[in-house]
Amino acid sequence: MNEPATPGLVGSSEGLGLRPERSDVLAQLRLRILREHGGLGDGWRDHWNLTPGDSLMHREAVAEIERLRAVVKAANDQAERFERGWYLRGDVLEKLQSWANAYPLAVFPEPDFAKAHELLQAGGMTLDAISASNMRHVISGVRALVEEGLKA
Repeated sequence: MNEPATPGLVGSSEGLGLRPERSDVLAQLRLRILREHGGLGDGWRDHWNLTPGDSLMHREAVAEIERLRAVVKAANDQAERFERGWYLRGDVLEKLQSWANAYPLAVFPEPDFAKAHELLQAGGMTLDAISASNMRHVISGVRALVEEGLKA
């Protein structure tokens, strides 16, 4: 029978995300090298006399740790940039949605376009010119928001 995972069955997360100090890592590596290359008997310190630069395995391990730290830092930096961009783009989409909802038909009913056309022609204007002007204004605002979102 499979038991569902419950907080009581899941191990502690204490210490997750914490980086050990460099000296702790080096000490652990030193002990590992000693175990793998002769054990920890009496006088091991005198026999091996290991320092951070004495073992090829140790140097390679330290280099790999540093490489992995750089990779993790680069990944974290990239994730932060992505997250920041994600939120900024979300803000832009919310502004566009707000604009789309700003002129409800209940408040601004559709005009009588035939009558508007007659009145505008009598004044020497056309509905097409008014519509084009309004669309340019709207699209300029949308363009500015899209550019803002794309820069994020």
